[in-house]
Amino acid sequence: MFGCWYEIDGEDIVIYQFFRPTRLPISKIKDVKKTSGYLATAGMSHLRVSISLTDRSVLKSYAPIEISPKDRDGFMTQLKSINPNIEMPTSRA
Repeated sequence: MFGCWYEIDGEDIVIYQFFRPTRLPISKIKDVKKTSGYLATAGMSHLRVSISLTDRSVLKSYAPIEISPKDRDGFMTQLKSINPNIEMPTSRA
């Protein structure tokens, strides 16, 4: 009913959950990796992308955020094109 969706808006990822946007500066992303699971996060699918940030103040936590974009590979490629310093470790998910 309330939904969750994401978009890349210039230099930010905007995560809308319960109609409240959270902006994550792409310049603060340390690494992005594929993951899977059904943890209660901002992702709607079990095929997710785990995003770790370099700056704790962005989310007030060092814990990664997990989202589930429709095209994980395309989403990760787009992030890397905006911030080439993002690490993308290989994963089995």
